[in-house]
Amino acid sequence: MEDIYNRIEGDADEYYSLDPFPSVPQSESNESDGGSSSYYGFVIPGVGLMQVEDIIQYMVGNDFDLGNVIKASRRIYMYSRGKGKKGTSAEYDWNKIKYTSEKRLRRIRDGIHR
Repeated sequence: MEDIYNRIEGDADEYYSLDPFPSVPQSESNESDGGSSSYYGFVIPGVGLMQVEDIIQYMVGNDFDLGNVIKASRRIYMYSRGKGKKGTSAEYDWNKIKYTSEKRLRRIRDGIHR
């Protein structure tokens, strides 16, 4: 049964989880100061500690709109686990995704594909 656990190391702490894509251990919710936030951190088994900004850079070439969708999606996931960005909600982030998606769809319909 030992193999069902993912052993994650970060900042000299050990964290065990049944979640195949566990989060970095953190408090309930975090107040953002505009800098990096722990709710954007996660561990990819076999790779190590990553930040959402790494995914945005390598997956979508730092695209602003797509990056906002990825960050909002991460926060929605963290809210479902009782964590996330203090002062916002899943509804706020779903609205952000909707706004961003509609903006991109308008641009595509106008022939602007970026």
